[in-house]
Amino acid sequence: MPYPIANLAYGLRCRLHDLAAPRERYDLQIAAGNPSICPPIETVTNFDHEIQFRLRGGDPVYVYNRADYYTDLVGLPLIKGKLARGTEFIFQDLYSEDLNSLRKNILIYRNKIRFDSCDFSNDFFKKIRPFISDCTTFVFCRMLTNDFSFIDLMTNFPELENITFFLTHHIPRTWSTDLLPFSGRLTFLKFDCWNYFLETTTCDQLVTFLKAQKPGFRLQVTRSNDPYFVKLIKGLNKRFPYKTNDAEPMDVTSILITDYSEDNPNSSRVYYLPQEGEAIVPRAPRENLRKFLRRIFPSF
Repeated sequence: MPYPIANLAYGLRCRLHDLAAPRERYDLQIAAGNPSICPPIETVTNFDHEIQFRLRGGDPVYVYNRADYYTDLVGLPLIKGKLARGTEFIFQDLYSEDLNSLRKNILIYRNKIRFDSCDFSNDFFKKIRPFISDCTTFVFCRMLTNDFSFIDLMTNFPELENITFFLTHHIPRTWSTDLLPFSGRLTFLKFDCWNYFLETTTCDQLVTFLKAQKPGFRLQVTRSNDPYFVKLIKGLNKRFPYKTNDAEPMDVTSILITDYSEDNPNSSRVYYLPQEGEAIVPRAPRENLRKFLRRIFPSF
């Protein structure tokens, strides 16, 4: 049965402050709108740079980059009992067991979080969950294992709206069906430099996935010399209207496909759900158009 904490005697509320972690005290004070709920007031130190949690000499440490990302890493002067908040938080080169020493005075709040070369298991997500509040944007780079699950991710972080995968090889090929139970929650999903995870995805699955998303959702995919993409593109050409070389966000649900293949560098195409009454006009393949023009203009 819930008990109104505000009705506790002052001494008991001070004792609650002693028992709670800094992050828990801060959340209580913000929720109540008054630090007297769990006195004294919990303060936050804001750093105007990113904070990294990584291994150094085999030990997990906090560092921040002052200038150059790779060389100028400085130990983070965290004060015991004080909360620290940076512009971006990065988990790098970590497995779930490395998170056991995660300090409880880190506050990850409404910022972008980047995960670089971590195991991304369900245990990993559960261990960082208590430190993250209302963060809507995750970026994943270089997965170390194939333990990643969209179901685990979306279950542990229901506030997620924007997800980007970069240089990643272990994306489940069942991604579109795994995400269907969470339809309507995402605003942006990007796969950049991935490896054949779309090989078994059909055009029908993409259509079903897109139609289940909220208006304005954007799926962004980078392709490069992938033969199975030809069939997928042909199917999309028949099912969706599209614009070429248009990477600007649209206010309708859409897929942006950027081609970095050698014969078609930096070419983009946006497929979008047709609006009510909008007809899909089939477009002739470029090669057929050339043959047609040659018949009319032999010198073409």
